[in-house]
Amino acid sequence: MNYLLNNWSFDPFLVAAVLVAAWHEAGLWQLARRSRPERTRQRRLRSACFYAGLAVLLFATESPIDYWSDDYFFVHMIQHLLLMFAAPTLIAAGAPWQPLLAALPARLGRAATRGVLAGGWSRPLRAASGFLLRPWVSVVLFNAVMIAWHVPALFDLGENNQAVHIWLLHGSFLAVGLLFWLQYVPSPPFRRRMPLTSRAAALLGTNAVMIMLAMALSIFSRTSVYPVYNHLPGVILPPFADQQIGAAILWVCGDFWALPTLIVIIRQIVGSEGGLSATLDRGLRRRPARWPQPRPAAGLTPDRRLVTMRSSRQVPRHGADTAQAARAADARGAASDPNRRAWILAAAVAVAVILIAGLVTLVVAVRRHDAGALAGQRPSGIPASVSLPTINLMGLSPVPARAAPGFRFTDQDGRTLALSGLRGKVVVLEFMDPHCTDICPLVSQEFVDAYHDLGKAAGQVVFAAVNVNQFFNRVSDVAAFSNEHQLGSIPGWHFFTGPVNSLRAAWRGYGVAVAVPSRNADIVHTSVIYFIGPDGRERYIAAPMADHTTAGTAYLAPGQIASWGRGIAQVADSLVP
Repeated sequence: MNYLLNNWSFDPFLVAAVLVAAWHEAGLWQLARRSRPERTRQRRLRSACFYAGLAVLLFATESPIDYWSDDYFFVHMIQHLLLMFAAPTLIAAGAPWQPLLAALPARLGRAATRGVLAGGWSRPLRAASGFLLRPWVSVVLFNAVMIAWHVPALFDLGENNQAVHIWLLHGSFLAVGLLFWLQYVPSPPFRRRMPLTSRAAALLGTNAVMIMLAMALSIFSRTSVYPVYNHLPGVILPPFADQQIGAAILWVCGDFWALPTLIVIIRQIVGSEGGLSATLDRGLRRRPARWPQPRPAAGLTPDRRLVTMRSSRQVPRHGADTAQAARAADARGAASDPNRRAWILAAAVAVAVILIAGLVTLVVAVRRHDAGALAGQRPSGIPASVSLPTINLMGLSPVPARAAPGFRFTDQDGRTLALSGLRGKVVVLEFMDPHCTDICPLVSQEFVDAYHDLGKAAGQVVFAAVNVNQFFNRVSDVAAFSNEHQLGSIPGWHFFTGPVNSLRAAWRGYGVAVAVPSRNADIVHTSVIYFIGPDGRERYIAAPMADHTTAGTAYLAPGQIASWGRGIAQVADSLVP
């Protein structure tokens, strides 16, 4: 529940959305004064869709979805789908354009409308909007933007630069989403100019692009392709598993949104004049087949023969002139059809080339990243004394050298210490549960091994843990755990505990998530080791690991525990001045 109730943001975007909604209401009121009651009711119903679209937009950017998208790729995919599919669809269905314009003062509104629709200064704007609203332009832009922002270099740029992330990434997703869904959703005064068959083809093509994108991030990849999600503090979900979940969401939710729309389009095609075959003929600019007309029977009288011929439309009135005009029209159509088909074919080939090139670029980037990872490229910033296998085993990663969040607690010996009081020494900090039977005992053994591996440098290193069990936060609880696992053999060992509110503040400061089902249940918490330099700044993090038997017992092979101990000692020793 804390994941849903906490981490809401209230930035100026919320104020802007409220102002837009108020402006829209003012426009509805102005239009209601000079409209029929039926039109007023229609606008009011559409306005509910517009407000729902604004609510979805706020939910994607203000709720914990935005907060957790910085830590989890799959949450980021949910946010992207809300911005490209849900919010634009509802906004387009709400048709807010006329009410927003009507909210302007009467004289100013007429001048603004006249200037936008016919003014010389707005000619480039009208030309640009006309180009962007062309059906296939909007479809290509939608797919191109979706592919481009998933290229690793651009994706990481958006994650590391908030201005790029908010204004370019989110803004472009919402803009191309609106352009795309205006081709499918009625939104007066915009007219849907794309034929039904073209809408179906564009929807199928877009869904295929989303499936290929999801496959590039899951099936065609063997590692995480976005470095920004690697080894984030407090995140225990492996980056590649996170990426696979995000790819599945992109795949399934794309189908969830596309298939109902496609069903509606097919029903419209079947219900249109002439049915499916006639719609295909019109889409391909193909003349419908002409069935031979029956000849009148020889025994009919001239009058009855004329009636029969007219009813079958074999020789209508002024038959010679009409037949000649039809032949001329057919000749013009035959002459224009090849040109039109050539342009359609050229446009389809261009669209296919652009989208295939984008997908190939993404797949190549993914494969290059995989090749680099599998070739054993060493991450930068790691001490040279730590081998590459140990780095991979520990999930070791450098972090920005920020000041470690301070705290003041009591240790297992009843001594009250502050983190700042350990300045001048290297601090290896973990978060443990004194009643843990899973990973905490393994980390304890690794700490003991690391202390022995440090040798002479051991006096310059402090091993510490902060209690994550709010039900067992007494000094006797942490002392019992320390004695059980021989942590007391480390002279610089401190298992800190304290009031629950103070412990929670420390958990939040270090990004440690703690789930407490009940007093007697296992505490589920983030397991992360922080390496803090003598200057009190965070330098590295590692992600402890454990295997489990079929009975659920946690274990690590003795060789792995020893490797962990050596790795912790090597990293800590590299920070000793």
